Amino acid sequence: MNGPNIIQFTPSLIIGSIIFIPIFILVHLRIIISLAKLGKSIEDKFTKRGIYFILFAVVSLVAAALVASFFTLPNVGNQPAIITLLHTLRIILVLIGIGLSYIGWTMPNWMKKLLSRTKEEENIE
Repeated sequence: MNGPNIIQFTPSLIIGSIIFIPIFILVHLRIIISLAKLGKSIEDKFTKRGIYFILFAVVSLVAAALVASFFTLPNVGNQPAIITLLHTLRIILVLIGIGLSYIGWTMPNWMKKLLSRTKEEENIE
């Protein structure tokens, strides 16, 4: 007696990804463009650098979401090496995004000192 021929197929996940990913990219692309325009119009160096840190954080988090969307592709979930690689890449991108968000939103004193030091070095040269 043969067992049932079960095939893993999740159309709702695939259709959800087809709808979600373009909308996600369009919304975040608008945020990225707005942050880039805002960064160009700001005169204060610390605020400008903070906006750019936030910009790169959003880009990193969008890239992490795109990497996570690769799990919806057929046969990706069946290969342990690809799963490990994608999870590792996604974790690295999320950690970079969180770190850049922290620096951009709070601008810690050590970062202000580092930025002012590089600003002084540019003035010397």
